Amino acid sequence: MISFKNFFSWSFLTSLLLAGCTTLGIPTPEPAPYPYQVIPVCLPDGGEELLARAWPARHGILLIPRCPGEWTVYLEHRTRWGAIWRSLLWDVQGGSNPQAGEATVAVGIPSPNGLLRPPHLVLRHEIYHLLGCGHAVTRAACYQTIAEFKRR
Repeated sequence: MISFKNFFSWSFLTSLLLAGCTTLGIPTPEPAPYPYQVIPVCLPDGGEELLARAWPARHGILLIPRCPGEWTVYLEHRTRWGAIWRSLLWDVQGGSNPQAGEATVAVGIPSPNGLLRPPHLVLRHEIYHLLGCGHAVTRAACYQTIAEFKRR
């Protein structure tokens, strides 16, 4: 019979192995500076600090909190019971829909997977997706995608 301690150890290991969105690639040297661009982002109350930590004017793109905005970020507030439930199952920390310009980030009490990726890192990851970046080994293609995004 599996003990209570072993059950949570296995569920933690499983959540690490089944983490959804993994990486956008190893950062590589950025090309020459891009032309500067401002993108308004609609955030719920309290999201401004999270946005400032996630994206401090990277790649010549400044994200400013303003509603309505070009993008909308939703913060999913999680509770203690939700953290326990997610420790037993596969846990998704964030998601994005670039076509709609929307992203969702889990905040609140973290699950075991959430301890490894705090909300500002999840938001940064989703912002890269909103800019058109996919998953890759390095970010070289992502930087080119950002340059193309800024030319639109």
